[in-house]
Amino acid sequence: MADDRDGRPSPGAHNDSFSYAAPSSIGGGGTGSGAGAPDQRFKKFHEEKWDQKLTELLHFRQQNGHTLVPHTYDPNPQLARWVKRQRRQYKLLQSGKPSTMTMDRVAILEDAGFVWDSHEVSWREKLQELILYRQKNGNCLVPSSYKKNSQLATWVKCQRRQYKLFCDGKPSGMTASRIEQLNAIDFCWEIRPNTDSQGASTAVAAAAASASPSSARGGNRNGSSSKRGKRKSPIKKRDSLDLLGEAAAML
Repeated sequence: MADDRDGRPSPGAHNDSFSYAAPSSIGGGGTGSGAGAPDQRFKKFHEEKWDQKLTELLHFRQQNGHTLVPHTYDPNPQLARWVKRQRRQYKLLQSGKPSTMTMDRVAILEDAGFVWDSHEVSWREKLQELILYRQKNGNCLVPSSYKKNSQLATWVKCQRRQYKLFCDGKPSGMTASRIEQLNAIDFCWEIRPNTDSQGASTAVAAAAASASPSSARGGNRNGSSSKRGKRKSPIKKRDSLDLLGEAAAML
């Protein structure tokens, strides 16, 4: 039984001018068994549907530079479902359970740069969103109160937390590969109020420092430090990341 019952091509999703190598030339034996003959489990139209979705995936890669089709991909939701199904069928294949995935299909998808791990896919999706943020804002200082994409703000904070665990030798979702990818886009692992980091201008750092609770307390009128107890600042204490990010957005 094929896994592409709802795999009809989405109107406008396929560019007829885009061509790709036939599956047999990529994986050596089509999408069926690896012996050079079509897998008898699949009917011809099922194989054609699978090949059509592969074409759409390669077209997506040509446009975006990767095969990380978002789970909610409005231009072609059927492609998003197909990609998710390939991961599910691959997991069944690895577990030795009945699956529509074959070794030839695995080879074809891996040759296209397909990512099997759904957790890794989610991480890379967020990395792409951070890259877009950096292109627009000139830095990776996503404020924790970033309303345009609160999930990205949460993800960025999570990377710093996981990095700290990684450095402390504790269980962490951070890896050397992820650190390398984040370093490549000048990710700031630790933010200090008076640190001019990530290429942010001195004005940005100064603005963040001037908005900090410590500057609001200051000294008394005679210029000497107050000996009285600490007074509550009218400014709510906030993450220095927010101050830097918001100051950068104002420039």
